Amino acid sequence: MSSIERRAFLRYKISIPVHLETSDGTLFDTVTRDISLGGMQVECDSAMLNRMLPGGIKTAPGDQVYLQAKFQFPDEDESILIRAHVLGVLRLAESEFSIRLSFNEIDPTQQDQLQRLLNQ
Repeated sequence: MSSIERRAFLRYKISIPVHLETSDGTLFDTVTRDISLGGMQVECDSAMLNRMLPGGIKTAPGDQVYLQAKFQFPDEDESILIRAHVLGVLRLAESEFSIRLSFNEIDPTQQDQLQRLLNQ
């Protein structure tokens, strides 16, 4: 049985610093586990997960958890701000987790900026 890759974008398994902001203004600094032009996985511990998603993961589309993701270019003043929503959480170890996020309405300019960041 063969496995077919259905992803629309190439996934980069790289660690990039990212600042996440919840709708209530709470800020979290973390790093990506992987990233593409369509979304990313970020690392977190149980304390960060509980603060970020105090009600747990919602499954109804109207209850999606939205975040603002900010990527800073190394040694530059330029940054990229992209809205994302939580797809799910993976447990990696006892208190280590990975949050899967999908980017919302990423425009061509943001896509070009993100691709430039990924190519560095």
